[in-house]
Amino acid sequence: MFAVIALALPWLLCLPLWITAVDLAPGTTLGAAAAAPSGPGDTDPGAVLAMLLPQMLVGLMMFAPSIAVLVAGRWVDGMPWRRLLVAVGLGTVRTQPGFPPARRGAARLIGVLALALLGTWAIAGAALVTAFLVSDARPQLAGSVFEALTRGEPLTVVVVAQLVGVVLGSFVNTVPAAGEEIGWRGYLQPALTARLGLVPGLVLGGVLWGAWHAPVLLLGYNFGLYDLRGVGLMCIACVLLGVWLGWLRGVSGSVWPAALAHGAFNAAAGLPLLFLPAAGEFDVIRAGPLGLSGWIVMAPLALGLVVVTRRAVRRAQRRTADAALLGGITRADEHG
Repeated sequence: MFAVIALALPWLLCLPLWITAVDLAPGTTLGAAAAAPSGPGDTDPGAVLAMLLPQMLVGLMMFAPSIAVLVAGRWVDGMPWRRLLVAVGLGTVRTQPGFPPARRGAARLIGVLALALLGTWAIAGAALVTAFLVSDARPQLAGSVFEALTRGEPLTVVVVAQLVGVVLGSFVNTVPAAGEEIGWRGYLQPALTARLGLVPGLVLGGVLWGAWHAPVLLLGYNFGLYDLRGVGLMCIACVLLGVWLGWLRGVSGSVWPAALAHGAFNAAAGLPLLFLPAAGEFDVIRAGPLGLSGWIVMAPLALGLVVVTRRAVRRAQRRTADAALLGGITRADEHG
């Protein structure tokens, strides 16, 4: 029921975009802000609405998985509120299926939150460097979007402003990102990993997460493609990124590290655009953070996280078995 509701709601929300045949390809509707006139008297209300409506609907889409959790968990499964909050990672920390025992405590959670933030920025930075290695794009300042943003301001001021924007944006984006993460990593991931195992559960969860973006992907969103190729590319990206987010959820027992990492990734995802020609084409399939450059960074990370997690689970199982054996021997000695 959760998957049906979560996948259906975005189609309902995006009906206005399909009815008006909005083009969401990079550099068109969502890129209109960069090309829009800066003078207040030159602003076209229709153009502003055309630019803002897709962004507002995409923002509302991000809360669809949480709504699906509410309907499926509370009203269909009849879970009490307290149990539901704990189940999705908003309450007491609980060990997740396929992961080692989650440690409780504020210090532990803060540490994982810091790792989520810094790790995601590192992923975005590595993807940015990789983008210039695997595509024809080359970093440049003259004629770039970054230069256009300066508008006579000192370069240092603009650099600091962009970095501050990424930092603040990471926290601000955590709110809508939590709308997704409560559903995907909070509710769905434990159910899938409990039934299917760690790797199949993470992969299927990533595929569903990628397919969830279909209503906007088929309008050109992210990749500039208007068919199932865009959905396929997004599924690959979501499987790889989903392992990182799912690992954060699993080792912490909380959904907040995954939500923070998701928000940080969204905040830093546009960095490659700043160093490209303002009027040029950008190969998002190769150089975008959800494209080839991002895959190259996230694939080995995902593999490493799976290996580390499996080893940690085996160690925890051995410790539990040893403790049970020792307890049995002790009890036998006492009775003897």
